[in-house]
Amino acid sequence: MNEGPETAPSKRLARLAPGYDKVTHGQLALAAMGLAAIRARCPHFSGWIADLEGIAGP
Repeated sequence: MNEGPETAPSKRLARLAPGYDKVTHGQLALAAMGLAAIRARCPHFSGWIADLEGIAGP
């Protein structure tokens, strides 16, 4: 899936959708879906967020 800089998911999206901007569209997608929904669908991402939460503390 990611065999180099040009095959990264964001690069594939950019080729399919001219004008795609990872930062802008990523933030819009997160706002539309909500963090809980993304965490529920992506265990790897959820684990990464949990690690960050552990660093930040209560």
